Amino acid sequence: MKKKLLSLVLAGAMVASTSVSAFADTTISSYEEEANKANVTISGSVDDDDGNQASGTISVTVPTALKFQVDNKGNFTGSDITITNKGLDKVDIFAHEFRDDTPESGIVVKTKRDLQASPDAKRSEVALWIQGANGDRAYFKSETADGNNNGIYNESGANVSGGIKVSSIDRNSSDVLTLNGVAGQGKLGDTAEAINESFILKLRVVKSTSK
Repeated sequence: MKKKLLSLVLAGAMVASTSVSAFADTTISSYEEEANKANVTISGSVDDDDGNQASGTISVTVPTALKFQVDNKGNFTGSDITITNKGLDKVDIFAHEFRDDTPESGIVVKTKRDLQASPDAKRSEVALWIQGANGDRAYFKSETADGNNNGIYNESGANVSGGIKVSSIDRNSSDVLTLNGVAGQGKLGDTAEAINESFILKLRVVKSTSK
């Protein structure tokens, strides 16, 4: 039995700022005395006597991998991750960007509407979405390199450039983000091999404006 496996990598593991989408690295590749300088900002906080963090500090733990599998019957199996808010402030989690480095080959991610409009879709064509207990569904799409969209879509099939809030997590609480999906039912072909492909989903963590 041939099966297809995909790993979904999430950017943003542990953060300590009011807003973050990914960690940036500024590197000076050459050095000549006094010629190259770089400023490094150091942020610090001191807990109170009871061990509480300073208000305004975000401390969120995000597992870095999700998987889904489509078997040779077209059955889809997803997975989930638990995001833990260790800070003192409520945070919102946004699906900010979805990236497929080979959007026209391998496993092709379509919006749910596009997949439903293709009755002859192969099992390598899938619709994916992620959602927490306190958020909206964010759908993904493989975008071509010349496009300007971020790969994040709502249920009606419209691109949402600012991302979609998939979860809100109170302080010292957790939420489960579940990856769901459906696959086309058409065969890959008599000589087609099983497919293994990776994608990147970027999550943005911000201090919540709601109570």
